[in-house]
Amino acid sequence: MGAASLNQALSERRAAAVGRYLTQRFGVDAGRLETIGLGQTQLLVPTPDNTPSAENRRVQVINLGR
Repeated sequence: MGAASLNQALSERRAAAVGRYLTQRFGVDAGRLETIGLGQTQLLVPTPDNTPSAENRRVQVINLGR
């Protein structure tokens, strides 16, 4: 809920935190990571405006190889 710009910033911070975790905990080279916060632009579960859904607070990790 909240303004789209605030949700976008939160999404970007969440993605960056996951990137830091992968780097620090598992030694993933930061240069191999691209973190992207999608905010409200690509919801997993469509919901009406201002309707929170835990399913939409997610992170997707794609292994592109070595």
